[in-house]
Amino acid sequence: MEAVTYSNFRQHLRAYMKQVNEDAKTLIVTSKNVEDTVVSYQREIMMPCKKH
Repeated sequence: MEAVTYSNFRQHLRAYMKQVNEDAKTLIVTSKNVEDTVVSYQREIMMPCKKH
């Protein structure tokens, strides 16, 4: 899981969104003033849980 600052994320929004979608990885966006935010690929969230 990668983490980037809010400023960096904002400056490179298109590239980070593409990265998250293509790699299906979660990205943490950090900020000094608010709690960190998680950007995730929608299919990762919407997939039903597999039973073991």
